[in-house]
Amino acid sequence: MACLPGMPCFGPLVRVVYPTTCDPYANRIVSSDFVEYNGDNLSCTGIQNCDTLTVALQKIDNKICSDAFVAQIIQTITNDPVLLAYFCQLVNGCIPTTTTTTTIP
Repeated sequence: MACLPGMPCFGPLVRVVYPTTCDPYANRIVSSDFVEYNGDNLSCTGIQNCDTLTVALQKIDNKICSDAFVAQIIQTITNDPVLLAYFCQLVNGCIPTTTTTTTIP
């Protein structure tokens, strides 16, 4: 087969599939310490290019479990009437934001 000028020439691709009893990698578990994120730095979570999967998961966990994050979500929902209405629909109603107190004589 002729190759175009400037293009690499590759021979036929041969793929050998071994039965699982013969493949040394068939049941190999890869630790999350050896899997790296390869992409742009993620400003919201702090995940950076070359962080391991372990580190990335820890950063996500720290972000979503923080009180500040939960407070930000609640504030965003409360301040947006459309989101608040949708949230109330999802939870089958909301407690009224204003309440009145009655004193019994």
